[in-house]
Amino acid sequence: MTGQRISHFEVLEKLGEGGMGVVYKARDLDLNRLVALKMLPAGVSADPARRQRFLQEAQTASALNHPHIVTVYEIFREGGNEFIAMEFLDGKTLGDLIGPKGMKLEEALRLGEQIAAALAAAHGAGIVHRDLKPANVMVTGAGIAKVLDFGLAKLTETGPEDATLTEAGTILGTLSYMSPEQAEGKPVDWRSDIFSFGALLYEMVTGRKAFAAEGRLVTLSSVMEKDPAPIGQATPRELQRLIARCLKKKPAERSQSMVDVKHALEELRGEIASGQLSGVQKAAEKRPARWPLAAVAIGAVVIVGGTMVAMRSRRPDAANYKAVPFTSYPGIEREPALSPDSKLVAFSWNGPGQDNFDIYVRRVGSGEPLRLTQSAASDRFPAWSPDGDFLAFYRNGPAETRGVYVIPALGGTERRVLATGIAATSGMTWTPDGKALVLGNTHWFSLVQIDIGEESRLTLPLQRKGHFHVTNPAFSPDGRELAFVVSDFVEGDSIHIASCSPGGKLEGTSRVLTTGRFAAYSSMAWSADGKKLFVADRHGGIPKLFRLTVSGDPSPELMAGVGDHIVAISVAGTRLVYSNLIEDFDLWRMELGAGGKAGPETPFLQSTRSERFPVFSPDGREIAFISDRSGEAELWVGNADGSAPRQLTKAAPVTLFSWAMDSSEILYNASPENGWANFRIRRQGGVP
Repeated sequence: MTGQRISHFEVLEKLGEGGMGVVYKARDLDLNRLVALKMLPAGVSADPARRQRFLQEAQTASALNHPHIVTVYEIFREGGNEFIAMEFLDGKTLGDLIGPKGMKLEEALRLGEQIAAALAAAHGAGIVHRDLKPANVMVTGAGIAKVLDFGLAKLTETGPEDATLTEAGTILGTLSYMSPEQAEGKPVDWRSDIFSFGALLYEMVTGRKAFAAEGRLVTLSSVMEKDPAPIGQATPRELQRLIARCLKKKPAERSQSMVDVKHALEELRGEIASGQLSGVQKAAEKRPARWPLAAVAIGAVVIVGGTMVAMRSRRPDAANYKAVPFTSYPGIEREPALSPDSKLVAFSWNGPGQDNFDIYVRRVGSGEPLRLTQSAASDRFPAWSPDGDFLAFYRNGPAETRGVYVIPALGGTERRVLATGIAATSGMTWTPDGKALVLGNTHWFSLVQIDIGEESRLTLPLQRKGHFHVTNPAFSPDGRELAFVVSDFVEGDSIHIASCSPGGKLEGTSRVLTTGRFAAYSSMAWSADGKKLFVADRHGGIPKLFRLTVSGDPSPELMAGVGDHIVAISVAGTRLVYSNLIEDFDLWRMELGAGGKAGPETPFLQSTRSERFPVFSPDGREIAFISDRSGEAELWVGNADGSAPRQLTKAAPVTLFSWAMDSSEILYNASPENGWANFRIRRQGGVP
């Protein structure tokens, strides 16, 4: 067709051909500009389903106006063929740019941000791409990424869908990049694109496909059942964790928003550019030759008290609060909830064997945790009843056991009050009268009557339209108001407060307390007097804890010294408990056999805090190490086999230490008050 005239376009050359069409470079003779003309291949325009998909691509893409999405100019028919005239991009596909070892890290992050921004805009318009892959991303000579080919896009908020496009059991997309639910032919939402983006970013970083095998069936099996090969130590752990979250098999366990993914990539690139982060380890974290340190992403529960612990802070912006670790068990502890009398904390923990999440309760101050649930399914999101007698939680397992349960707070017979496949991942809270639960599932809030198990949808008093999510419901102590978060893909998050009846029915029109990104990274909690809200905001790149005044000026007060990667907050009385996503270093050991041959690695000294820099005493009887399991980096000593560890110092933070040659003392460097100094302490402890 080179040299031919089609409508008011002159065809210059053929650019490429794929299953969805043939693309030509052409000149718009009316506007004197270069365009890309896409035409259905000969012989398929008569196929109604193929033609419908072709037209849907044009209609979908033309509805999106974004710098990282290809611009569609017009759709027309000429000589019985369908054409789309779109922006001509002088560049290469992302697939052409990904080398055998991947791309440079900064380039991968920069382009990843742009692709994430494009998908966030599409999702904000209710559009799912469903065929994201390197061939569908063009990179111009100026280094600008453009997402192409919305031919498989699905409008998530339209009426009845074309059965040829979305009928259950129909697989559309490219196997190596499609989500497990898409591979199974199930209906998909925006989280399917998040999985595909994770596969794309994995390939950009490593140069390898996340899921690739000999034959379609084996590839399909990999997508649905297997994790990709480890990325490699040269990639920052933060990026590895982000990719892993995007590639979770279950949609509810993935990153839930491309906006959040984009922000995470921006922060990573900023940290690398500023020198805060370079590769996976900083120089201070070098592994000793005999004692490998295992770093993993874990959840820990931390408790904060205004009266229970005296302030010890050297930070000028610190409030009168002190954060103290409440749990330090192996594995992951998360979603803590304080009892109404603030004496007990309920939380979800994957147990000593790190094999299954159950609900536990532990008294503040001391004691071992009490395990409440014994199911083989995963139990999450505990919530206290207003009288403190019961806990509600969500069980994620087989259909016959999945749903919302209630159990006596100190153990007893559990009762399922709602059989539902929708997890309360966006918050679960009791109504103040204790008769119902409000569940958040991102799209709406459900009101569940405890006694009869009846579920109804709450009508949110919002004066807005468009695509948004609602999360993190939290009743005020007097039950007259409900705070919640409205998440918008384009405008960010805002905290709303609505009036409500004691039974949880919302009244009037909600008022907006804040706009921006507040509370996107945690649940919310009211102060005991109902005058303030505790929220987490990504302040300076890392979520930190803030207080907002509910009436009057809501200007946030930074509770410095408490922040970190906060993911859940609960308040009762003068105490606040939150869970933290942290990087944890543990000690492992390898037995040395004949000739110095190393045996297998085995766990040695572990907790959900950090243990580092192990050194045996010269007499071989004990081992010293630095751990922050008490809340500060202190010197600890245990038996040589790792048993009976005890805290030796209370002069935090300790940075360096060395055993005396006769093993009687340890010399260390610390900063107990002002400035740094060297100290010595007997191995049994005492005054340094």
